[in-house]
Amino acid sequence: VNRLSEAERYLVELHQEKPTDSEVFHELANVFVRENKAIDLRLKFAETVKAIKEQAIDPNEADEQVSVMRREMITAFTQLKDYRSAVEQHIEIINRKPDEEENVDTAIRYVKRYGNGDLLLIYYQKTSEEAFKNYRWNVVLAKIFEANNEIEKAVKNYHKAIDNQPE
Repeated sequence: VNRLSEAERYLVELHQEKPTDSEVFHELANVFVRENKAIDLRLKFAETVKAIKEQAIDPNEADEQVSVMRREMITAFTQLKDYRSAVEQHIEIINRKPDEEENVDTAIRYVKRYGNGDLLLIYYQKTSEEAFKNYRWNVVLAKIFEANNEIEKAVKNYHKAIDNQPE
């Protein structure tokens, strides 16, 4: 019935009572998107992630719950035209499972469509330098360069990955 401010107040109360309730968060996120409240959405999302991680559940289950929510946040941030925040969610998804190529491919397709590819590139350049013995970041970086048709840089990063993890 388009009474968004009332819906927001009610959902915020419910969220405060049980911040790990994904259905309540999903509805609250929808309200924030309709109200164009990206900042509020980011804040409530951070609270929800923190609450999920503090639960007494298996860490893998918590990571999976957060991953599902991150995918929802990509959609929400895209609707809000907050593409940078959406790319940040892609980065977090990749960081949790860097060996899942589909996550990297999805992020690359996203930045090709919505921009902020520099954020993705700079983040993984920095990460591969700081964690130079972790081959995964060189593979991610190589895939980004490959998608940008920078084949020489892609090959260089694949070689670094092989040097760090020959098997």
